[in-house]
Amino acid sequence: MQTIDWLKRGFAPPIFEDEKKTRLARHINSLAFYFIIPALIAGTINTLLSDNPVIALLLWAGLWFSLAAALVLVRWGYVRLAGWLCPTVGWVLLNITVILAGGELSPVFGGYLLTILATALIFGARVGIVYAFICLITVVGIAVGKYYDIFTPAQIQFSLGGNLAIYTLWIAGTAVLIACGTYILRTALEKIERTARFLRKSEAKFRKVVESSPGHVFLLDRQGQVLLPDPTGSHKALDADRTVSLYDGLYESDRSIFKDEIEKCFSKSVVRQFEIRGVDQAFIYQVWLSPVKGSDSTVDYITCNMYTHSPST
Repeated sequence: MQTIDWLKRGFAPPIFEDEKKTRLARHINSLAFYFIIPALIAGTINTLLSDNPVIALLLWAGLWFSLAAALVLVRWGYVRLAGWLCPTVGWVLLNITVILAGGELSPVFGGYLLTILATALIFGARVGIVYAFICLITVVGIAVGKYYDIFTPAQIQFSLGGNLAIYTLWIAGTAVLIACGTYILRTALEKIERTARFLRKSEAKFRKVVESSPGHVFLLDRQGQVLLPDPTGSHKALDADRTVSLYDGLYESDRSIFKDEIEKCFSKSVVRQFEIRGVDQAFIYQVWLSPVKGSDSTVDYITCNMYTHSPST
């Protein structure tokens, strides 16, 4: 049992404070472990059956080294470097192998699709598209070079068993990448759904608090101006023709206190609680200021819950 736990810890990716970095490390770790064993099997078979085993071994060793180095770099914290290592090394080795093995008719040619899918899975669709464009330019260049006899004749000849091993690797690798992509997409959708449910519950609780509050609830901007919800999802001034400020209902000497508390609520993103006097000093009000953050995690506006605390003496 202890051995199994030790193996799980050894194969598990590290966890970092940055959630994005941790997610990227998990993807790289999983893909490296998935490919290193099939690559070892396919490379061994291909090397043993190749007419030029030395060149074949060197090329496959480069791929094995890049996968192992990616695992080490992830554990050292160099996650992005590890993510770029395998696609870059794979692209270089593919170009060399395709040139040495007969150009676009080489069975290694299918590896371009595999590296494109892996890059898109690790870094996202945009980076995958850019990487695919680079591979396309490379393929066209190799085809043109072969047409004009720029490259040397084929140095590597694949046997039937070598071809089958490489094709098996491409098919198995593509299946793994598709399965990983489907899992990531399903996980992302489930996370979005959980977030949506949480927001709906949070909104219901907030609405209940507002509706049952014994005092007055306002939405305020940084200048203390009263806001109203806008149909577009934003907020606008209570009266477009007249600026309505909550400061107008406060005692003159307490307005600076209220301004300072609003500024602290915006800048520090913390709840503020204090007492303030009305304009006629007849009552003392208990005030709560709560920050409301937008999609970029900055405070868009604040809610002000104010009710009569006690008569002023």
